[in-house]
Amino acid sequence: MVRPSQSRRSFFRKLAGEVASYEEETRGVVQYSLSELDRLPPERLAGLIFQVAEGWEVFNDGPKVCARSQGGELELFSAGSPAAVIFERIDGRASVREVAAAVAAALGCAEQAAFEQTRELLVGLARHAICVPINAPK
Repeated sequence: MVRPSQSRRSFFRKLAGEVASYEEETRGVVQYSLSELDRLPPERLAGLIFQVAEGWEVFNDGPKVCARSQGGELELFSAGSPAAVIFERIDGRASVREVAAAVAAALGCAEQAAFEQTRELLVGLARHAICVPINAPK
């Protein structure tokens, strides 16, 4: 059950985001929806900071990582996969660029390869609104 204060905060947060998006659109800045993140240029995606969206719980269920909301449960990826290494670093503070650099160091791979894997995972999670950016692309 959502408490009224949470609902109001969520409403005003979304309203503020819409106002900011509208203001940027009037200045000619292209806006992207979550389903269009894969079309965002890499240099703009690199600056985004993602977090798990309100209403979702991501948890480890033995050999797999799952997400649960009021609408049900989804299996996301295996617990020992590179996706799990990426997801562990999505904390609402680190940018995609910073996450990819940490993943490259952890997996011993090139930063560009880590960036592409990070991008692929986040775009997929954003399509389901499980993870969402908390800042606007610059």
